[in-house]
Amino acid sequence: MTFVSGTTPTPDSPPPEGPATPQTDSSNAPEGAAKAPPGSSRLRLSGRDMAAITAVSLVIAFAIAIAVVTFTNKGSSDAVPDEEFLTPQDTGAAAGSLEVGNPVPNLDLKLFDGTTTTLDDLLDRPMVVNVWASTCTPCLREMPDFEAVHQDLGDSVSFVGIDSGESKADGQPFADKLGITYPLAEDPEQVHSNALDLVALPMTLFINTDGTLAHRRLGAMDEAALRSNIEKYLKVPSA
Repeated sequence: MTFVSGTTPTPDSPPPEGPATPQTDSSNAPEGAAKAPPGSSRLRLSGRDMAAITAVSLVIAFAIAIAVVTFTNKGSSDAVPDEEFLTPQDTGAAAGSLEVGNPVPNLDLKLFDGTTTTLDDLLDRPMVVNVWASTCTPCLREMPDFEAVHQDLGDSVSFVGIDSGESKADGQPFADKLGITYPLAEDPEQVHSNALDLVALPMTLFINTDGTLAHRRLGAMDEAALRSNIEKYLKVPSA
């Protein structure tokens, strides 16, 4: 609303005394046409009024359509909820070339502590490789359980975490908060993730001492499930 300075509103003239009687001009009405009853008047809308009403109606209809589409899309989002990740899936073979019994690629790892190593250098005992990311809630949820098993079985099983799509700067704060002590490697370009045929996060590989894949597991695991898989596929009894 715009106010024009320097103008003074003029009050309307007071209404005449007594009840107002609408004036109806019927002199030009065609013969036989229905006359308006006394005390009533016909509402006449100009073309400008009709155009304004039409425009407002279209705006309201458009707003309702947008709300319906937004609500529908929200209810049918393609985003995968946490529960999908949390449902474990035991896969003997992934969609890629890395299958159970095949050698796991020897990865050149840059660890969070600044050192470099290879996957083969860490294979002095059976290995658990956990592929995770700080943006994956189920990944962060399962990592304390991995740490607990690492503390218990670390002398018999090697643990390595690969931070998929992130650098040390992205993953280190979460690792510190969760108290992770097993080696973590960065994988900002997902070179390692692709080499391991990453299907979904989190993904855990169980690798034999000869470097072959013993088992692949998709989805988060708790401590009991992790111990069970180590004992079943790596033949390392849980304490």
